[in-house]
Amino acid sequence: MKKFLSFMMACIVALSLGADTFSYLNFTLSDGITKQVSTDGLTITYAGSNVVATTSTGTTTLAKANVTSMYFTNTKIDVTTPSFDLNHDGYVDVADVAYLIDVALGGSKDIYGECDLNGDGYVDVADVSFLINYILQR
Repeated sequence: MKKFLSFMMACIVALSLGADTFSYLNFTLSDGITKQVSTDGLTITYAGSNVVATTSTGTTTLAKANVTSMYFTNTKIDVTTPSFDLNHDGYVDVADVAYLIDVALGGSKDIYGECDLNGDGYVDVADVSFLINYILQR
């Protein structure tokens, strides 16, 4: 509860101190991954155990427990580097592998558009292998 209240206060303070002069809001997650959202039309809400950042370009949902910090910036993250958190739960783990396999086999849609990890235009066993190797090398 204390972490949640601190997080809420940080959001309120940051927004009231002119955060609208920045282009992006970055969330650092417990596994070191940074998620970036545009500040254009930014609203932050809380849904159960999730933080939901909605912008003019879309919605990002993160588990509150996995957010270790957030900060505003004008520097865009390199979008060519995949996040590997394919199911957007704040972790890169076997759940992402299972999600990727389901997408590759046609059981689920690539709702976030991030499953083509090797950039070859297909979501297939090569992407699954790529993700497993990434997880094992961390």
